[in-house]
Amino acid sequence: VFDLVNNLADGISIGQSGTRWIRVNDVTIQRARYAIRLRLGTSAHEFNRVECYASDFGVYLEGALSNRFDRCVIGNSSRAFATAGGTVGQYLGNQWDRGVLWSNVHGFYNVAPGTLSVSNSVIVGGNAVYALDPPWIGPAPADYNVYWNTIPMWGVDFARSVSDLHRKLTN
Repeated sequence: VFDLVNNLADGISIGQSGTRWIRVNDVTIQRARYAIRLRLGTSAHEFNRVECYASDFGVYLEGALSNRFDRCVIGNSSRAFATAGGTVGQYLGNQWDRGVLWSNVHGFYNVAPGTLSVSNSVIVGGNAVYALDPPWIGPAPADYNVYWNTIPMWGVDFARSVSDLHRKLTN
């Protein structure tokens, strides 16, 4: 368990351009500025059963490609999963699978179109999706997810899929 106490330090920060194929398993990170921070030029990292709590950002991508987050949990954070602007090509191929976002202010924050797939996950509380700049956010592949007590925000395709699902279940 990494308990950083003051929200000024990063939990796991991978910043050397060209760094690839790092695997992190069974770690808990608490009270960090960025629990997991992946910087420009890093790619193909895998995070399994990583838990991030009470941080400013759970996962923060600054131009990182093809990373996989499997069975991870982000809870009670300001922004659970965020990207730092830039171009769409800087973020392609990231995957969030079988994870939980629990009681965060914002679930997926400023995620660029086509850069993240979210599957088989549970998203509870806060805004499921939020963007400072609505055209920036776009459709993300999102299937087999459970949204509970959350608000999909600003014209996102999976906001439409949630209402379609509700209509199918109630008709």
